[in-house]
Amino acid sequence: MLKAQLALSFTLTMTDEENIRQRMLEIKKARIKRASQEIEKGIIDKFEKESDQLTEPTRAKEEEEKILITRYRDKRKLCGTRSVTRLSSGCPRRASARSR
Repeated sequence: MLKAQLALSFTLTMTDEENIRQRMLEIKKARIKRASQEIEKGIIDKFEKESDQLTEPTRAKEEEEKILITRYRDKRKLCGTRSVTRLSSGCPRRASARSR
């Protein structure tokens, strides 16, 4: 409708013609904004879906966690668990009376 009015611009004043052009520009901007928001929403949804999939615990991760916990507990039982300090080998040792 606005384009038709603009085509007949020889009957319009300069102010009316400018108002029509301004309104057409506003409509175009609104369409572009709406389209970009839809694209952005799609990208955000895709990112959220992929990040949720990455953080899901997998069977391999669960098994690895169990193995590491078991190793940690075995090392603590083997080396003792009271007041400990770390050696370079990674095995804790009891702290001496001087370091307390």
